[in-house]
Amino acid sequence: MKKISLYIHIPFCKNICAYCDFPKILFIEKFIKPYLESLFCELKNLPKIPLKTIYIGGGTPLSLSCEDLENLFVFIKENFDLSQLEEYSIETTAIEITDKKIKLLKKYGINRLSIGVETLQDNLYYLNRHTDKNKLVEIKKLLDANDFINYNFDLIYGWPKSTKEAFIEDLNFILNLNPKHISIYPLAIEEGTYLHNIHLQPIEDDEYAEIYYEAKKLLKDKGFFRYEVSNFAKIGYESKHNLTYWLGEDYLAAGLGATSFYNGVRATRTRSILKYIDGKYILNENVEDFFEQKNDFIMLNLRLDKGFTFKQYYDKFKSEFLEEYKKEVENTREYLIIDEEGVRVKEDYIYILDYILVDLLK
Repeated sequence: MKKISLYIHIPFCKNICAYCDFPKILFIEKFIKPYLESLFCELKNLPKIPLKTIYIGGGTPLSLSCEDLENLFVFIKENFDLSQLEEYSIETTAIEITDKKIKLLKKYGINRLSIGVETLQDNLYYLNRHTDKNKLVEIKKLLDANDFINYNFDLIYGWPKSTKEAFIEDLNFILNLNPKHISIYPLAIEEGTYLHNIHLQPIEDDEYAEIYYEAKKLLKDKGFFRYEVSNFAKIGYESKHNLTYWLGEDYLAAGLGATSFYNGVRATRTRSILKYIDGKYILNENVEDFFEQKNDFIMLNLRLDKGFTFKQYYDKFKSEFLEEYKKEVENTREYLIIDEEGVRVKEDYIYILDYILVDLLK
């Protein structure tokens, strides 16, 4: 029987970070229960398909009380078929992690924790975000004590007023905590964020690249392999849920601002908390044509270290990739590895994938 992934968005944050453009609102108690009630209504109306993965993101899901978290976990357990569930993830900031909440995660089968660290640098006060090193050491002890082994740390590099050396120092500290997965993302200054509003200037592209390649080498030396542009894991600990997106598979979603892709329809929910609570969930729906689906398939799969096989492309679109994209492949061949099986980006050029795609996509 077909299995599918489910994304659930919890938008509440007790602190709004200066760089974040995800759907989020400040933690206000009066919104919590009405939001969860509306979320449960939306979840109830989703297709009844056995779940392969669940990802509860945000926002900061663990900002919810233990009571509200348990209500959410119980609702999921009672309303979805979890018999074939392979991965059950939840996001958090370090400050929200407690022994009680870790025990609650274990009780309901959540087996992967993604911790947004972003930076450990004291001088980056303008971010309105700081993670304390001592708190991370405490978290490591709590996770070990509860036999919680699958956890990820997110880091962001390329902060103005910072250096490559400072980021590598942060990364080394995180590596010493022995996670199974590390994600490193370049800072993006998005419209509508505080950093954009104060006209903060990003660092140069070559500086981003220099940091990335040094970090990638360090991660490789420590036993992590790059399976996606920004994601590194120990063998067997890749994010199965995120692979759903990169492989272009269908996935369900619910919650403020969440996007789903199911039966060729990409649906995005409203970012208005008042509209969402009122049950006005869907902001827009787009039926993707074959042209859009092909571009998405190429763009997402080339983010992966394995790229894609010609068979995968043919099975999905019933056409031959090299024939259909002959001209585009010739224009970008120096950046690609093309063999009898398929196509992938050369390791030395993975960081400029966005530039390669400009010439490769139709």
